[in-house]
Formats: sequence, C-alpha cells, structure tokens
Amino acid sequence: LMDEGEKLLAKKDARGAAAKFDEAARLAPRQAILPALKAIALVEANELRSARESAREAARRDPALFHGRLAGGLSAYRLSDWRDAISELETAEKSVGAQLVTTYYLGRSFEALGDRSSAVEKYKLIAQSGATGEQADYAKRRLVEWGVMAPAGAQPPYPQQQPYPR
Repeated sequence: LMDEGEKLLAKKDARGAAAKFDEAARLAPRQAILPALKAIALVEANELRSARESAREAARRDPALFHGRLAGGLSAYRLSDWRDAISELETAEKSVGAQLVTTYYLGRSFEALGDRSSAVEKYKLIAQSGATGEQADYAKRRLVEWGVMAPAGAQPPYPQQQPYPR
C-alpha cells in the first residue's frame, strides 16, 4: 500500500496517494512514516489542515522523523503560521541536517516574520550551496534586493586611481 501511495504521489495523484497511506497506516498503526507520507501528499493536495494533523500524528509516533516534521513545516508555512513552520523545519533539520527545502522555507518564514537577518542567513546558505531552481533564484534575488549580494554578472568596482608618485 505504501508503494502504491508513492507511485500515485509520483504521478501527481496526491489525494489517491493520501488514501493509500491512510489505508496502510490502519494496518500498521505504529509506523510514523505512513502518516508522514500522508501529510506530504495532503500538502501537495493543498489540504493543509488535514496535512498538519497527519504530520502531528507522525511526530507523536516518532518526534525525530524528518518527513513528518517537513510536512508539518510546509503545512504550517502555507497556513501562514510562521512560528510553527520554523519550529517544525528546525526540528526536521536536526534529524538529517540542512536541506534546500527546509533552509528555503525557514528563510521565507523568517522573512514573513520580519526577521531579515535570519532570512539572510538562510538565503546565503542557499546561494553558497550552488543550488539552482526557483527556490535558489528566489533566495539570490532577495539577497540582491537587500544589498547583501551583488547581482549576477556585476563587475566589482574599480579601486580609486592613486596619483603616480613624482
């Protein structure tokens, strides 16, 4: 059932995947990965309150499970609950280390709270990682807009000319 759910999720059938993960969870009620995967599918389906509840169930079963904390963070972010998003995403990073997705949404959450210095810290990590794609582009654009980073292709300023000694 879990494999079927993952295949449906890969085919962008998030609701079908969530149903398979839910069915599997009823058969294996102690497995934290199943409500975590259901939560990820529900985030994809934009069923954010249900996703958040499934993520909380995964966290009750295994507080350190990355996927459950990630889904909790993403659903909280999309529900504009920035502080909960930060808490969940930081906990996710404690389990497996910083990931592009966690660092990006941490930066976005800090930015939404008006904590520019924390957002800059996260966006710098993304810019320095060499990552590409929409999330990396957003982080770099914000760093340029905030004057933290030079625009791509910008030439460094020339040093002032010193008069030749006579």
